[in-house]
Amino acid sequence: MAASYTVFRVNLYLVTHGSAVPGEKDPERPLSEAGITESSRVSRLLLNCGVRVQVLAHSEKTCCRQSAQILLPAIFPGGRLTFWEGLGPDDSPRSAIKAIKREKADLLLVAETPHG
Repeated sequence: MAASYTVFRVNLYLVTHGSAVPGEKDPERPLSEAGITESSRVSRLLLNCGVRVQVLAHSEKTCCRQSAQILLPAIFPGGRLTFWEGLGPDDSPRSAIKAIKREKADLLLVAETPHG
């Protein structure tokens, strides 16, 4: 009896957010002007490299969502952002790994440096 397996190959891109304003200045820590510039540069780089994804997910952090918004038109034109649990800097990677394994399409995750 022969077994049949379906294997999905996906590309996974991991991007950290651009620089954020200090927490003392704004506790929400949105992107700073430098962070907007950094995210725009990454966006152009990914576009020039031909990177396209079908899933663009970010953590709950404001700076991660804003960075993802800047990346969206370049790598997922017409798409929408998705919030994923488990992408926080102190989160265990287990839930993110489970979510990644369920995907059958190329994806990019915008998050903070783990345990940074």
